[in-house]
Amino acid sequence: MEPFYLYDLGIQIENKAIQRILCPMATELCHLILALEQEDGMRQTLPNIEENAEKLAKATDELASAARRLAEQSGDKVYQEETHLTAESLVLAGRHVLQAARQLQGKPDSPTHREALAAAAKGVLTETVKILQIEGAAGARRIMQAASWLLECLGTLRDTRDMPGLLAAFQDFSKALLLLSNLTAKHLEELQDSPRRTSLAQTLQLLQKCIPLLHESKHSHLKCSWAQQVNFSKNYAFQLMERTIQELVSLLVNSTGSKELQDRHGTFSHHVHRLLALLSHPEPVHLSDSEFSAHVEAVVFYCMLLAEMCRADLKKDLVKHCWVLLRLRKSICCHISQEGRTRPSWGENSLREKCHSMGKEVEDLDQAVLKATLHKILDTFSEAKEPLRQLVEEALTLAGTGCFLAGQGGLLKKLQPLTATFFAQAQQMLRVADFVLARCTKTQTAREIHDWVEYLKSLLASLPPVLTEMSRNPAHTSTAQQLQSLYHAWAGTTESLLQCFEQTVSMHEFLKLSIQEMAKHKEWCDKALQSQDPKRLSRHATSLTNWARWVAEAAARYVDRATDPIFRNGLLVWVEQLAKSNLELKAATALCTERCSCLQARDVFSKTVSCLMDTAHCIRDGLDGSNHPDILSPL
Repeated sequence: MEPFYLYDLGIQIENKAIQRILCPMATELCHLILALEQEDGMRQTLPNIEENAEKLAKATDELASAARRLAEQSGDKVYQEETHLTAESLVLAGRHVLQAARQLQGKPDSPTHREALAAAAKGVLTETVKILQIEGAAGARRIMQAASWLLECLGTLRDTRDMPGLLAAFQDFSKALLLLSNLTAKHLEELQDSPRRTSLAQTLQLLQKCIPLLHESKHSHLKCSWAQQVNFSKNYAFQLMERTIQELVSLLVNSTGSKELQDRHGTFSHHVHRLLALLSHPEPVHLSDSEFSAHVEAVVFYCMLLAEMCRADLKKDLVKHCWVLLRLRKSICCHISQEGRTRPSWGENSLREKCHSMGKEVEDLDQAVLKATLHKILDTFSEAKEPLRQLVEEALTLAGTGCFLAGQGGLLKKLQPLTATFFAQAQQMLRVADFVLARCTKTQTAREIHDWVEYLKSLLASLPPVLTEMSRNPAHTSTAQQLQSLYHAWAGTTESLLQCFEQTVSMHEFLKLSIQEMAKHKEWCDKALQSQDPKRLSRHATSLTNWARWVAEAAARYVDRATDPIFRNGLLVWVEQLAKSNLELKAATALCTERCSCLQARDVFSKTVSCLMDTAHCIRDGLDGSNHPDILSPL
């Protein structure tokens, strides 16, 4: 089945109302996709699929009508126009789901109809997101208008020169302040607990505390305008008020700002932790609460976002765990709803067993997510510098030939394929960083990841102007220097990001999972040797050497931070041996792929792989420092 790009719907949802709408929808979409990809899931889903599609189509009609009504009542022309168009698309998406469901009901084995239904269901979710985003943007505009009015009233208040003018200005100022305060208070109710919400509440309190100071300083100024201290107090009060309004607006409107992204790290880990806590001490009152389902929905949605980026076997593993998790959630919820009709002791034991099974499944899913995340990091960052290196090298070569006339755009057209490849890979890197942040529970590490990501984005933004300038003037040496500097900055930043990613997982866990993956690729290499398949051998040997290189580099960085010289120096011997074995394996792979039928070449390859795996095991076994004599033996 073709991939469903759920990623653009976003991982983090901060607004409570939006979460209540989107998370269940997203989970049902994930559930549908899981059912469409599993035969047993299809058998369970098909009997009710048309009935559910009819309900969904009706719900989209109702949501579209409600959105139109709110837009008409607002008086906001932009809001009305955007809502009208999107509401039509939402209704149409609901009808597409119903049509696709009926087609699938008639031909349940048709892959085309399955894909059409999943795509139509995603269309409903996408249009719902747009409706909510439009409403959110309209709310932001209302806040901006209220803040602008308040700043205007503040200016009028500052300029008043008599008591009647002060009273009139203060009346308008109070109305504007009340409007902004009410909008802010309403927004606070909608936000989930977060550092941004705390900052917003504190800023609103400061804004309200400024009022007496403002009134007193202006009143004193009208009485004693010649006094320097009075003037100073008045200026301070008005500047404080103005800064506070601007800070409030920044916090209200800039919901995707850098601070918020940093504050939301570890959300996936938080949902997993809360879910395990609920399951480890099962209480029907807590499991029947919406919190339980919300955590399950968030975990499944995150996993589906990750799964669509993964290779087939990892995706299948994540999908399987999500499917089991949703079935266990349904079983527990059904059990609780029927608890009154069963014997208490039997019901309690049965519930505990189901919760224990689900807790084990959550732990297994968490491990599967970690493994998939490490794979995405390796796949994306192992050659992070290569696309830009090729682009820079080609740009400098073409500019040096003098074949392109200045200002005609020929250079940019020639570089377009390499530019597209680079930007596609950069987007993958940013996505991977999002997934790592969602698992990261260390505040300092999350802050560093965020800072490097922001720098990476700034480098991305600076590339098009440099290439454009080079196209205008290919012979300009300073542009070539800028391009080379950009490449070096990019290489350093991707390396720093990779080091930050390593800090989100313990070294023991990292080595355990890495060596497991290396063992899989070793096994696949052995099978490729037996079948004398050079392409397959090359593919798995490359993956094996990539994992080995990452293990060597990560272990070297870990050992460098160690304070025990015996431990550090001893383990570094194995790290250097692993790096050496990796180079030998690359050479053996090149030889073996050329002469796959040669017994000697195959024997060299097998021995080199075994040596590499043994060295990796020595590094893993030596991490706890308990086998210093063994570590020191190579010395």
